[in-house]
Amino acid sequence: MVERSAVNRLVAGSNPAWGVPNLSDRCQAIVWDALQDSTTLPELAQSLAQSHALAQVQRVHLWLIPWSEIPLELAQAWVSISEQNQSQTFPSPQSQSWQQRRAALRWVLSQYLGVSPQALQFDYGANGKPEIQSPSLSPPLRFSWTHSGSQALAALTLDTPLGVDMEQIQPRPHAFQIAQRYLTRTQQGNLAQLSEPEFTQEFLHLWTGLEAAIKAVGGSVFTQAWNHAQLQQQPQQTDSFRIEPDFIGSLMVLTAKPLEIQVFKLDCLPPP
Repeated sequence: MVERSAVNRLVAGSNPAWGVPNLSDRCQAIVWDALQDSTTLPELAQSLAQSHALAQVQRVHLWLIPWSEIPLELAQAWVSISEQNQSQTFPSPQSQSWQQRRAALRWVLSQYLGVSPQALQFDYGANGKPEIQSPSLSPPLRFSWTHSGSQALAALTLDTPLGVDMEQIQPRPHAFQIAQRYLTRTQQGNLAQLSEPEFTQEFLHLWTGLEAAIKAVGGSVFTQAWNHAQLQQQPQQTDSFRIEPDFIGSLMVLTAKPLEIQVFKLDCLPPP
């Protein structure tokens, strides 16, 4: 069970005091106070299933998580041996941060699947896109994951691939060089007409949109190991958002259904 005090009551629109995502009109507010004290996150997973069964909308849950608050000892207990080994490829303290972020992802997914965080097993597709191997739901629970600064963002839906990306708003010294390499000429031209702070905000809007699209199909923007043709052939819905005051993000879901996005902000990690 998650204490209601651990999750802010979110409303659509901006609330700087909470750092609430300022999403488009397609996003619905979640009034946590309206839920009963016995409500659990697995019951939220049921809400994904109910919307999927109606086949009218594609419901997506977004979770904003302060990953740095997860104790390292707890993170090390939750991640797998292979993940621990992977974290060792980074210098400390990056290795510790990697384990904390991975543990945050495991925690969110485990609550939807009704298992302990360490019980999750992952598989990776040809382009490196992660999927939940065990335990499984039918239809399967799909997820995408991103982090920037002290915050992480998880996007979850059923059956449909999706990608999410988020970046902290701060000047990027090589932003225009990056734009020249990875963005379209039209996007580059639009950026060239902007000055700060609009330039940085628009660049991050475009960059997170590109990253979210690539994450939806799997691959990496830096290695160009992703299937652009596959993406263009599939129906897709996108949304961009501002997480006040410091973050910009984008979401892509490979569906023709209209999106119904529900947002949660976790102020602290509840005990396991």
